[in-house]
Amino acid sequence: MKESCQTRTFFILFTLFLLTLINRPLYAQSYPVETMVQTGHSSAVHSVCFSHDAKYVLSTGAKKAILWDLTTGRQVRVFSGVDHCVDWGIFFEDDKRIGLSCKVYDIDRYNKTMIYTIFDITTGQLIERKKMYHNFIPQTMDKNMMITNRKVVVINNEAYNITSCFLQEKSRKDSTRFELYLITIDSTKLVQSFIGHQAQSYSSCFSKDGQYFFSGGADGKALFWDVATGKLIHSFILNKYSILDVSLSDDGRYAATCNATGDIVIYDINTGEMLNHFASQAQAIGSVDFNSNNKNVLASSLLPKIWDLKSIKIIDVLDFRNDIIADSMLVYRGDIILPSKLYGKKKKRSSFVDRNFFDALYSPDNSSIATGSFSNTLNLWDANSGVKTDSLKLFRTTIFGLDYSPDGQFIAACSRDNNVIVYDIINKKKVAEISNGREDVYSVAYSPDGSMIAFVKDGYPDMKIIDTETYKISKIIKFAYGMMLSVDFSDDGRYIAVSGTDTRPSVVDLEKSKILKFPIAHKHGIKAVRFYQGSDYLFTAGYDNVIQQWDFSKRKVIRTYKGHNGSVNSIDFISEKNYLISGSDDGSIKIWNIENGELLLSLIGKSKTEYLAYTPANYYFSTKSANKGIHFVQGLKTYEFEQFDLKYNRPDIVLSQLGYADKSLVEAYHQAYLKRLKKMNFTEDMLKDDFHLPEIKIDNFEEMPTIMDQGSIEIKLDLKDSKYKLDRINVWVNDVAVYGTNGISLRDKSVRSYQTNLKVNLVKGKNKVQVSVLNQAGAESYKETFEIECKAGKSKPDLYLITIGESKFKDSKFNLTYAAKDAQDIASLFAKSKNYEKVITKTLTNEQVTKENITALRSFLDQAGINDEVMIFIAGHGVLDENLDYFFASYDMDFNNPSQRGIAYEDLEGLLDGIKPLKKVLLIDACHSGEIDKEEVELLAVNEEVGAEGIQFRAVGNTVKPKLGMQNTSELTKALFIDLRKGTGATVISSAGGGEYAMESGEWKNGLFTYCLINGIQSKDADLNNDGEIWLKELQHYVQTQVTELSGGKQQPTSRIENSVLDYRVW
Repeated sequence: MKESCQTRTFFILFTLFLLTLINRPLYAQSYPVETMVQTGHSSAVHSVCFSHDAKYVLSTGAKKAILWDLTTGRQVRVFSGVDHCVDWGIFFEDDKRIGLSCKVYDIDRYNKTMIYTIFDITTGQLIERKKMYHNFIPQTMDKNMMITNRKVVVINNEAYNITSCFLQEKSRKDSTRFELYLITIDSTKLVQSFIGHQAQSYSSCFSKDGQYFFSGGADGKALFWDVATGKLIHSFILNKYSILDVSLSDDGRYAATCNATGDIVIYDINTGEMLNHFASQAQAIGSVDFNSNNKNVLASSLLPKIWDLKSIKIIDVLDFRNDIIADSMLVYRGDIILPSKLYGKKKKRSSFVDRNFFDALYSPDNSSIATGSFSNTLNLWDANSGVKTDSLKLFRTTIFGLDYSPDGQFIAACSRDNNVIVYDIINKKKVAEISNGREDVYSVAYSPDGSMIAFVKDGYPDMKIIDTETYKISKIIKFAYGMMLSVDFSDDGRYIAVSGTDTRPSVVDLEKSKILKFPIAHKHGIKAVRFYQGSDYLFTAGYDNVIQQWDFSKRKVIRTYKGHNGSVNSIDFISEKNYLISGSDDGSIKIWNIENGELLLSLIGKSKTEYLAYTPANYYFSTKSANKGIHFVQGLKTYEFEQFDLKYNRPDIVLSQLGYADKSLVEAYHQAYLKRLKKMNFTEDMLKDDFHLPEIKIDNFEEMPTIMDQGSIEIKLDLKDSKYKLDRINVWVNDVAVYGTNGISLRDKSVRSYQTNLKVNLVKGKNKVQVSVLNQAGAESYKETFEIECKAGKSKPDLYLITIGESKFKDSKFNLTYAAKDAQDIASLFAKSKNYEKVITKTLTNEQVTKENITALRSFLDQAGINDEVMIFIAGHGVLDENLDYFFASYDMDFNNPSQRGIAYEDLEGLLDGIKPLKKVLLIDACHSGEIDKEEVELLAVNEEVGAEGIQFRAVGNTVKPKLGMQNTSELTKALFIDLRKGTGATVISSAGGGEYAMESGEWKNGLFTYCLINGIQSKDADLNNDGEIWLKELQHYVQTQVTELSGGKQQPTSRIENSVLDYRVW
């Protein structure tokens, strides 16, 4: 039976205790902009709590704590200046400082201490560190007191009486049900019982007014109760994994839970809805190994990944999940692999080592890769192709360590099976199996001449050496104390270095049979140790997140490498560049310059399409899908990546860091960057820190709620510019310009400072609101951003659908066959949709398609509400004039002078500008409908209208071709960067690139783009994740893939512009 107690008096006393430790003001200064990578916790989250103003959430876990912005879900600060697992944390009353507590167990010396650390949350600086030698642990509901027994709490060595506590036990009626009882201690009177958990409750807390009680348990449930009645109000369930802590905000609006897999979830107490989910993003890096042939780094995590250092990309992922799924002992959930049960008989497991990765390394000639796994499989892969060449079930359980023999013929592997196996790769047979009794073997290493294999194990401070002639244990070396984790030979084979729970490296001189003494260099154990071949350096990597470089002869630390926010698990070297590589629990690979100790580059990646690299100067290079994992922090203020992306997203600078990239590739990336700046009307000088910008402040920002029951909010703006007059205000909700792309003009005010109140309408659900001001010199302020969850508004939208199709023209020689049918088919398709409350349609075909009729459609769209959706579909001829401007052909357009009666692209997009709905999309099935870079192409007359096998191109007038000698920098720019131009906030999907034709055919009985769109919906093939729903980005990806495939690459749909924030269900 577990017991825990809570009294508000003690919370106040404990807070007063913390407040007496420090009373220093925050720095009154401007804080630097920092690049923040959203990693989360890579393992169990032990505690979670709200700030008193309910703006921030503090979570604690393995050797770090994270401060989160409640509304945006962004990491604000990572506190990693602690040496051990952080058991719990609290905010000071002023919400400017936090206190963290760690229980420290010395498993060798059998003692325990409590370490308290206090941090400034704005700067992340450590303010104070304090040790307390008491044999107690925090067990109160609010985790702010140390219970020594059922009647006394100790706070800073002073004892206080406890008046009430909780008891927990299994129900006598139902052994699967657990009951919580609130009792008074003096009279043991039962106050209330709470029945609902089906497993042990690990944590609980009261609301500030004492009316409600919140508990979380091993059954994965978080239960919210009424204290007076014992009635269950809400049951929150994320998944089946144990909830380790729960918390309630002081204002009684939010509940937070954290669990064993690194998830933190925020709930609305009133509705029971999930508001935010801070999921683990980091995949701990278990080992790193450099391939000198291809300049690749092999990094083992949940799935081994190969990084190409020439292009700074993940080029391969070695997927072993079939082995996992086939193993009944393991469960694969998303990016997390967990043991579902212990194997065989119950076995003692060390709590010191909990590995969520395995070993992976290149063969000596770099031609193959060996990987261990969480199952019993040793996998061999071709290093060039990434194809698995062999799969060997040598063990019953997890393979921890691997090493190739120097000639590459043999591989030694060790595991939780308590033994070492040597496998002959050439002859495909097991040649030896050396038992280690009852202890797990963690690491194995060949000597440089291949005559010895050294291995270390769990439980005992010793190392064993195997003679490879006889495969017998030839020597056992015992150390003073500690568990051994890794082993490495010096390049002459004379010395063996061992890492483990000792805070100093253990080095054996084999020639003299002597253990060399080294000083303490780490705060809590060493996870990895490596000799730097051809030098007198020894490197050690610790649980304290740092790497130490030793002068081996002098046995002295000469340099410390700091930068990781988690234990450093593995190190390797790029000898040709004199670089150090490290992999950590924080999910990053870091590359350092050994000559000066400087950090060069950090790499984080999940897949071939989701990775990023960044420098200490905040410059980064990422795939578009990884951009969501980047944001910026200044003090406590968070900014979306788009705020500084134009300045810091620099692939050319990142590629230059290591000296491996081809110079022509670096230059191409630089030209793409300059092209991006020009498109955004920026220059490099405008991105300098001293560039003049206007300023904007939301005066009522501190009073902004995170949840609204009304459909609008008023914001109070204070605008100023010390140099230029103000020009206009821009307001976006979910990246949609709610006051139109031109915003609210201030030119008639002729002022440099201005205050105003603005009403902003909100959509039901999440609203990201952004406001900026521009001056008359064209410079824009940083965007002020906040997020609000709106409860008002209808749940099921109406669809306002416009379809336009033109097959017949006044000049009949330009007639098409299927464009009008395309428009009618789209209208008929969506009329059947059950996704909308109503589908309200306007269709124009053939002679109805005039400039005046299309302009008049704006009044139809003005009827739509903010929670409705708008879709415009057009099919017909797309034409370029002599200025390379795009026009959609109207019925009466002069094809020799399209600008006179044709419908300009800007007029089509203008239909969507400033209307109330936020969810809006424009679909264009016509030639040249993609964007054109006028600097890179030149006009060419169309000379082909009909293709092979009856395929007709919707092409007339002019087309384009690349200018002689011009590289297509625009395409590279699109590939590298997210388009920061928000435009109207609509997503515009074009059926073909700016220089391409759109096709139609009797085989499809539609335009190709339209055919794929309709087929994807009707067949449900566009439901890419098979959840029964089709969302806009799914449909966009499906149509792009299918059209490109069916056209043989001649027609490739593209997005002229897209809203990267809004993705929503369309079917």
